[in-house]
Amino acid sequence: MTPTTKREEVIDFSQPVAFFGKGIIVNASDKNNYRTIQDLKGTVVGAGVGEETSDELMKLGIFKEVKLYNTGSDMARDVALGRIAAAFNDYPVWKAQEAAGTLQGCRVVDGFTPLRKVPIAFGVKKGNAALLAKINDGLAKIKADGTLDGILKKWNFGG
Repeated sequence: MTPTTKREEVIDFSQPVAFFGKGIIVNASDKNNYRTIQDLKGTVVGAGVGEETSDELMKLGIFKEVKLYNTGSDMARDVALGRIAAAFNDYPVWKAQEAAGTLQGCRVVDGFTPLRKVPIAFGVKKGNAALLAKINDGLAKIKADGTLDGILKKWNFGG
């Protein structure tokens, strides 16, 4: 999970396992190579209700509209139907759905630069230093020998 100040009040986090950001999907017929948020200026986009990214997108003020959705599948449906130009969700989630064949009529835009990348880490019970040390030692080993990079590449996390 993503370490936050609020979460750190109740659990301890390992060193970061990886960093990732929001990716986008567009209609399968849309062949544009969207690289930055500015490439979507003036369009209608979708994002998740209550997500920090949704607020960031609205504050940018560059979109015709930012529609809010409860689920990724609802966003994907509206992308496929042409109701929105793009939808924002965690890049690894979009890639997993693409691999599973559940993004009918949509494609994940590879190479899109997210607004920001956030770390993900393991969370353990607050004060469980022994378990946290084991996790961090294990992470250090698989980072050093390249195993973690292979896992992240396989599951489309990048680095």
